[in-house]
Amino acid sequence: MLDLPAKDPRQRPATAREVSRRLAEIARGAAAGPSGAPVVAPAPVPAAPAAPAVAWPPPPAYSPTVHTAAGDPVRAMLGRRLNLLLEDAPTDLPERLGMLVADLTEELGAHDALTVRAAYHRAMAVRGQSATELERILPRMMRVLGLEHPDTIAARAAYVGEAAAHGPGDGRRHEDELREIIEQAARVLGADDPVTLTARYHLAGARRRGDGGPDGEWGSRTPEQARSEREWLGPLLPDLERGLPADSPVLLDVRRRLAHAAWLLGDFPTAARLYLWLYPDPEEPAERGHAEVAYRVARSIGEAGDPARALTLLKPLLHRLHLTAGNTHWLTREVTDVRADFRRMLWEDRRADLGGGLSRLFGR
Repeated sequence: MLDLPAKDPRQRPATAREVSRRLAEIARGAAAGPSGAPVVAPAPVPAAPAAPAVAWPPPPAYSPTVHTAAGDPVRAMLGRRLNLLLEDAPTDLPERLGMLVADLTEELGAHDALTVRAAYHRAMAVRGQSATELERILPRMMRVLGLEHPDTIAARAAYVGEAAAHGPGDGRRHEDELREIIEQAARVLGADDPVTLTARYHLAGARRRGDGGPDGEWGSRTPEQARSEREWLGPLLPDLERGLPADSPVLLDVRRRLAHAAWLLGDFPTAARLYLWLYPDPEEPAERGHAEVAYRVARSIGEAGDPARALTLLKPLLHRLHLTAGNTHWLTREVTDVRADFRRMLWEDRRADLGGGLSRLFGR
């Protein structure tokens, strides 16, 4: 009983089986006592733990009772369970991973590499709801798996990157650690690995937040912030397009930010190209999407040289604005003025074409 709550984990029974074994030995000793009197083995008094010699002590000594060999069938079965869960990604993945972590802890111990990896994948699966699990498992990953393990690198990139992009304070305070993670990820995983690229994205976000740029719906709010956005994210976009899937949230966010930055800087051809990638069917935002986004898409297309298509997008948008925002709303007025500009642009183009045609006709 004194060993169970011992401060030093090395002095506690390793598993429930170890507790059962020791209780059975005490019971056998009591049964063998003289005159039927129970014989109770004296409980050892735990020694005070020695102070660690270094600031980063080695992992505690741990001796799981069974299933430690690499070729053990139980270990192999549990490893297959983890691989299949990650491959199938069922809807109840966090719950299934939680059950697997409990089984692994029972069979192999909390500090076994397979247990740590399963706990890491569960932490990643629930990090949208709870960031604390990844924070808690990361030190054990660094000790058990090592800093060079791909899972450790991915865990550090996620934890530090999200703290830099969304945590309190100046994002630049995480810059040195993110650079270290990027160098390590590029060396171990490759420069185009999603972990490396995502860490670079978080570094850009940290520097943007350090420059005072807000992280709201539209990102940049001024031309100065837009230029900063372009400086950090522009060189990253080709690498993201090459290394990340088309539906990656990171790639979507970078394109959205750069499209808005181009809009603020008046670079309508770039804005139109990025907006059309984000909205391959621009009629959808014009008819049902966010009104301000629809206006930016339509105007960028028109200013980039296609006023006729822009007018087809502005017509349903203006109808929606009249019904929902009213005639005096700033966006209604702006859409009305831009539509008039595009109509005038089309008329001038047609008049120029007509004049050129007549000149050619009479010139002959």
